[in-house]
Order: sequence, then structure tokens, then C-alpha cells
Amino acid sequence: MGPLEFFVIALDHERFAGAVLPELLDHLTSGSVRLVDLVIADKNDEGLVEISEIEDLDSDAAALFEAAMADVIGLLTPEDVIAACEDLPAGATAVVALFEHTWAERLQLAVADAGGVVALHGRASEDTLLALADELSAHADA
Repeated sequence: MGPLEFFVIALDHERFAGAVLPELLDHLTSGSVRLVDLVIADKNDEGLVEISEIEDLDSDAAALFEAAMADVIGLLTPEDVIAACEDLPAGATAVVALFEHTWAERLQLAVADAGGVVALHGRASEDTLLALADELSAHADA
């Protein structure tokens, strides 16, 4: 299995289905990632997180997600979702998705076959990426 990564996408699920879901489906179809779990989390006005599985949604909303949900195995626990949504404001809705980076599994196997190990895996912060983009832009302008 490749590395797992989760995203909390604060966006109304109808907008998610219209704007973000097609992009997600492209990545799922390419095989570069696999959707392991996906739930809808609503943080009510008291700050409590209410979790809906896709099958709990009305049939029209559930149909929007059907293609993405083919291989979902459901690893997220309610505790995972509540913790992931801790910083969302009251009244927010979020899609919480857990992905497997399937492309990395083959890389890990190749490294192991060569007698090595993946010693560290990390992710650059958004601030780091923005600073890098600024630096690259400055070099392109020079």
C-alpha cells in the first residue's frame, strides 16, 4: 500500500461535486491515487461535528459522489473526522477524504528491491510552496 494522506476541504458538497469532484475523478481514473474514504462533516452552530457517509445523503447528492466511491474501504473513524475538523468554524461543511498515493507503492517496491528503504516522507507547507513560487517567479522575470 502507498502512503495515505487526508484532506479536509471546507466547501458545500454541491459545490464540491460541481467544481472539485471532476478533478478528483481524473486522478482516480489515472490510477495515481485511490480514494480510501470520504465523508461529509457539518460543524453545527454549537461546534459539534455531524458526520454523514455518502450513503446517508439524499439520493441526488449521493449520486454525485457515486463514481468516486467505487473502491472506498472506510478507514476514517468518527474520532479522526472530529479531530480533522477541529479548526473549522461553526456552521462549516467539509468533505473529509483519505487518499492512498498508489504511484508511491511501485516506487517503494523498487527502492526495496534495490536494497534501500524510504527513510523519510514529508510534505512542504503551504507557506514554503508560496515562497518557492515567488522565488521561481523572480528568477523567471530576471
